[in-house]
Amino acid sequence: MFFSFLLTAAILYICGYLVDDRKMEHLIAGFDPEKYEDPRAVGRFFGRHLKWMALPGVGVALADLLDAPSRLKMWLAIGYVILIVVWTMWLSYQDHGFKKKEE
Repeated sequence: MFFSFLLTAAILYICGYLVDDRKMEHLIAGFDPEKYEDPRAVGRFFGRHLKWMALPGVGVALADLLDAPSRLKMWLAIGYVILIVVWTMWLSYQDHGFKKKEE
């Protein structure tokens, strides 16, 4: 369990790093940079959220590493999965106020 959550956290952080710091907005599914006045703002927004999503995964991995009670680890793992699903849905379905180009 330790390595699976640590791996999940690492993948989320690396994706966030690529989108936020390396200007790889095209990694965002369905993202069309031609639609926005400042596509970097969109990349920074999503990249930072991906980086923050990694933090609870590290917490779950540390709970496993420190040999926490199994019930606690189970609830932490379930909570982390629910958090990722809800957070991702919020990111996907909200209009975050980015200015679109006039057509």
